Amino acid sequence: HTSGLRDQWNLLSMAGWRMDDVITKEHVLKLVSKQKELNFNPGDEYAYCNTGFTLLAEVVSRISDMSFAEFTEVNIFEPLKMSNTLFYDDHEKVVKNRTYSYNSSSDGYKKSVLNYANVGATSLFTTVEDLALWSMNFSNLTVGDSAIVNKMNTPVVLKGIALGQFVGKYKGLKEIQHGGADAGYRSYLTRFPDENFTVIVLSNSAEFNPGRMAHKVVDIYLKDRIKIDRIKPHQEDQIMEAPRTESFDKASVNLSEFSGEYYSEELSTTYNFMVVNDNLVAKHSRLSDFNLNPMKKDIFNGEAWFFGQIEFIRDSNDMITGYKVSNGRVRNLYFKKVK
Repeated sequence: HTSGLRDQWNLLSMAGWRMDDVITKEHVLKLVSKQKELNFNPGDEYAYCNTGFTLLAEVVSRISDMSFAEFTEVNIFEPLKMSNTLFYDDHEKVVKNRTYSYNSSSDGYKKSVLNYANVGATSLFTTVEDLALWSMNFSNLTVGDSAIVNKMNTPVVLKGIALGQFVGKYKGLKEIQHGGADAGYRSYLTRFPDENFTVIVLSNSAEFNPGRMAHKVVDIYLKDRIKIDRIKPHQEDQIMEAPRTESFDKASVNLSEFSGEYYSEELSTTYNFMVVNDNLVAKHSRLSDFNLNPMKKDIFNGEAWFFGQIEFIRDSNDMITGYKVSNGRVRNLYFKKVK
């Protein structure tokens, strides 16, 4: 997660994809291969990146000359007797006893559809019982060796995440954990290696919080070992100077100046910005319209999560030539003004 690669899900959403579309490995690889910039230089920062997992799965596949699903079945799931676990790389494949996911609405529950056909960052089908076998392998090795496990458990300098796991403390106890969420599926696996204790929570309801439930279980089972750190706050008598933020009059912005058609070569997609009822509105052929709200000169915030901040670019004649858009896991993706 220190590679600087842009995240695949954010890129797909920006390109007009819905998360319930059929999204294959080929779709992801083609989109990633068109990216011209990184979020940051490799090693400079930390930013969670699902793209890295997808690329690593592809590396495994090409080196082994097997699909990632086949490789993991032979080298991980079969040796650990995880008989109800697989990587789902075919969205049309029928899986016996598969649980579908849901989200609640005013009318009750509705299906939350998942059609992914890509693996590495997602698409692990499993059970609590099989995940328990995976967890026990860390303390009684059948797959891998101590060198690999130690490396997996060692955090990088920039953040408390190791190789696919978050390493930290929970109420004074060493904890190694990771959660997941796709469609209405929710999962959380947390290990306490010093206590030889694991909690696994899976759910198929989008509103469920598996991490909170897992820690409630931890609080019960490890209550005699929990040591809650007590912090004594202390503050010196200091006066900190801060620069005054200049006020910005949003009404002074000429929204029509930002209207136009903008194209991204990296996403192969086009957005039209136009003024509607005194709002600058972004329109896309596959997405619902959303507003762009001025925050300061030439900078807007988008009401869609994947259009967090838009910074317009001007030429030497003060004419707008394009913009760069950023969100949590994608930075400065360029759109050129074409009309």
